[in-house]
Amino acid sequence: MTLVTCPLCGTKHLADASDTMGSWKQLRIDTGYCNICAIGEERARGHAKGEKLWNVIVNGSYYSTSEAVPLGAPDPRPNASWKGFGGARWDIQWLDGSEPKTTYSLWHGGTVDAHMKDRMPDNARFLTKAETDAILTAQPEQDEPRI
Repeated sequence: MTLVTCPLCGTKHLADASDTMGSWKQLRIDTGYCNICAIGEERARGHAKGEKLWNVIVNGSYYSTSEAVPLGAPDPRPNASWKGFGGARWDIQWLDGSEPKTTYSLWHGGTVDAHMKDRMPDNARFLTKAETDAILTAQPEQDEPRI
């Protein structure tokens, strides 16, 4: 069993990544990163590509969701048993001005490590109920489709 030092954080870890599963195993082997830094690198790469749903960063914390609906829309899978935060509703405002979204399956992935913060800055904030209500009230009503 050979230990190496992660070039990003200095943590000692197994060189062969035999203790790793998931898509970041090859990244660990290629870079020498520890598990935490390999996961962070994968997230940073997605963040750089603009993969918003998998990379929701609010106040330096990392969240992800695989599904989002228009702001205020009902849960598309109300009976699903495997949801982040127990299926609670989260309204997300993107800092780039994109349309806000609602998710019912948000997962917390920890705090963005200090050495990754420059590559993974905040890209969203959570809306309060009052803010969501104000946005929804200000949106013009859609005309009924004509037949």
